[in-house]
Amino acid sequence: MLKKKVIEKNIKMHQREAEDYKEEKTEIYNKKEQKRIESVLSNAIKKIKTENAKKKVLDVGCGTGNMLEKLNSRFEKKNAKTRLR
Repeated sequence: MLKKKVIEKNIKMHQREAEDYKEEKTEIYNKKEQKRIESVLSNAIKKIKTENAKKKVLDVGCGTGNMLEKLNSRFEKKNAKTRLR
């Protein structure tokens, strides 16, 4: 039970940090830059060559989730799996 509470508090702390980061980094989190990021991701997805009809995204949790939010909107099914040890 303690482990679960520690993990929950850790998640909340990182969410607060991400929000602070977004507020501080206006050069990234503005409409113009977000639109540019959308365009770059769109072009990158088009260039993915795979024999599998389903394209997958792996988020290793190294940021605020900005890119993942944009990628998630491009895929039909969203599955989030968290593996904790």
